[in-house]
Amino acid sequence: MLLGVDSASPVTPALFDQATAALKQAPRWWARYLRSGGGAATPVTRAEVDLLHARGCAVLLVWNHAGARDVAEGRPTGAVQAALAVEDARRIGYPAGCMIPGDIEAPWHPTAEYLVGYAEGLAQAGYSPAFYAASGSVAFADALRVASAASAAVAGAPLWVAAWEGAGGDTVPPWRAQSIDGVPARLWQAVGSADGGRVDVDEAAALQGMWLPPTPAQDAPGHAQAPDPAQQALARLGSALGAAQTAYDALRRAMGGA
Repeated sequence: MLLGVDSASPVTPALFDQATAALKQAPRWWARYLRSGGGAATPVTRAEVDLLHARGCAVLLVWNHAGARDVAEGRPTGAVQAALAVEDARRIGYPAGCMIPGDIEAPWHPTAEYLVGYAEGLAQAGYSPAFYAASGSVAFADALRVASAASAAVAGAPLWVAAWEGAGGDTVPPWRAQSIDGVPARLWQAVGSADGGRVDVDEAAALQGMWLPPTPAQDAPGHAQAPDPAQQALARLGSALGAAQTAYDALRRAMGGA
């Protein structure tokens, strides 16, 4: 499995080196938060992403703005939260197709409708829905069961399961992530407050859905980047609009217009 960490504080070279020394290996991925979460976290910056990528570390961005009251509401609130997450992720440059786990804390009681609204909102915007939740949360398990039956976006959403095997330690336990209502974990938050409380220890079955570092070929001079379909479509639309404007102007001149 692939070692990762998450932190509420910004990533710096010193923090990366401290976590690497404490865990005796460099993390393969790092989870950071898009917003403050009510003051507990410092929102991620693009500079942090660039630093992590330079260290060969993948990045996972997490939506932590919704609170207990939000997740207890219905589909419209879930959709609003998804829209806000998408806006923040795009501002950082988070690529389409990446996961944005929605944070559902252990004491909260989310509704199935909220999960559907959040997951479908992300999927419609081109991102992959996912959820962070505690393995022992009966309320989340109940909501997930109903939401998965109602929405393919929820049914396919990866789970990042918090099931601590310790707190304050710097060990990396072997993979034994717990499932939630029979749904296996793709990511596991295994140890809390490691490296002197600076990070939590996580593991992942794969880096799929994370923001991977650019490959050397992508950075090489003269390397031809693969065309982006969305940019191509915008270019075609621009050309069509330009041609239409030219034809309209010619028609006006032919009819004696200004």
